[in-house]
Amino acid sequence: MNIKILLFILVFIPVAAYGENISATRNLHPDLIPIYETLTSDQQAQQLVGTSFVLTLNLKHASEKYLLFHDTQVIVDEVTKYYLIKWLFTPDDVKTIMGKADLPCRVKGRIIEVTKGATTPDMPYLAVKLLKVDLEP
Repeated sequence: MNIKILLFILVFIPVAAYGENISATRNLHPDLIPIYETLTSDQQAQQLVGTSFVLTLNLKHASEKYLLFHDTQVIVDEVTKYYLIKWLFTPDDVKTIMGKADLPCRVKGRIIEVTKGATTPDMPYLAVKLLKVDLEP
């Protein structure tokens, strides 16, 4: 009987712990997963500031105030869901995609700020300056 309990602990606990990390990043673009892992680890996340990237992301919503992409959402648990990237932009920056949704977009951005600390322990995020966004052909 004790062997069954021991086997359960040795097999189930690592699978459950690993599965939770997969769950949090399941909606993230594959190129954003290493960035998220850096933010949630003890590594120097501030080294990400100034990093530029170009990704094809799936547009969720674009307006004068908000820019959301499906594949930047982190799901920590059933209650805690948030977007990894807070986009810094002007209405002119998004005029080609404003009012559109569920379309692939080529996005170029540069990380301006990393927020990781006591005020957001389970929800670290990036402030990213939107350099360019276009609908994918």
